[in-house]
Amino acid sequence: MSDALGTIGERADVVDLGDCDPAVGFAAISEGVRVLERDVDERSAIVSYVARRYFDDEPRRALFRAAAVHHSTSSPGRTP
Repeated sequence: MSDALGTIGERADVVDLGDCDPAVGFAAISEGVRVLERDVDERSAIVSYVARRYFDDEPRRALFRAAAVHHSTSSPGRTP
C-alpha cells in the first residue's frame, strides 16, 4: 500500500471519519479514494453517519457563510 500511496503526508490525507468535522468527512467520502475497507456494513454505517452529520450541520455553515460575506462587504473600521 505504501508504494501506491507514497509516504503518508506527501501524497495522501488520512481522515478519521468518525471524529472529523462534518464538511471534511463529507468531502472525503464524496471526493476521496477509499484505500482500505474491512467490512462493507461498517463502511455503509459510517458513510450514512457522515452524511447525516453534514446535512444536519448545514444551518451552521450557512450562518458562517453569511457572516463571512457580511464581514467582507462591510466598511473598514466599521463594526456591525
